[in-house]
Amino acid sequence: MNPHFIFNTLNAIQFFIFKNDKLSANKYISMFSKLIRQILINSQQNTILLKEDLIALELYIELELLRFEDMFDFKISVEPDDSILDYSIPSMILQPYVENAIRHGLIHKKEKGLLQIIVKKEEPGRILCLIEDNGIGREMAEEIRQKTKPEHQSMGIMITESRLRLINKLYGSEMKISTIDLKDEKGNSTGTRVELSIPVLENN
Repeated sequence: MNPHFIFNTLNAIQFFIFKNDKLSANKYISMFSKLIRQILINSQQNTILLKEDLIALELYIELELLRFEDMFDFKISVEPDDSILDYSIPSMILQPYVENAIRHGLIHKKEKGLLQIIVKKEEPGRILCLIEDNGIGREMAEEIRQKTKPEHQSMGIMITESRLRLINKLYGSEMKISTIDLKDEKGNSTGTRVELSIPVLENN
């Protein structure tokens, strides 16, 4: 998780306190404490149940919605049924890609955006996770980054990709990640989709 998220969350709580908005400050602190507790629990294990990872993921998204004042909607879908929620996957794999979708795609969008997370059975022993946004797209996001923070590197993605290499070596499995630039019939960007094909692992 990007350290800036923690700093920004604390700043947001401080802002609500200065405004004497006790209700919002209390809600923010409660959700933030639940998220940190869940992250600490999840980070102690190499693998966790999918449902536990999605609980932390939803808390994270709801905190970002509070901070960005409902700039986007989100939907988490599990297909074809809830049975796959008891499958085990590497912990904290999805969050960095969701963070990227929000920070680089959705918050720069003029109208309200949409973040979709779809988890489904792909084939025996594998789960397919789709993280899709209808934001500004990678090309425009990179232009904005070059103008505002040219030195910035996505630490969350770098750490996650390094972890994936280690997990692939440890379990002899292969996690596949692909990023797709979504476009309309005229070639204009309509967002980004990240596809993660994850083998089901034994929990430990």
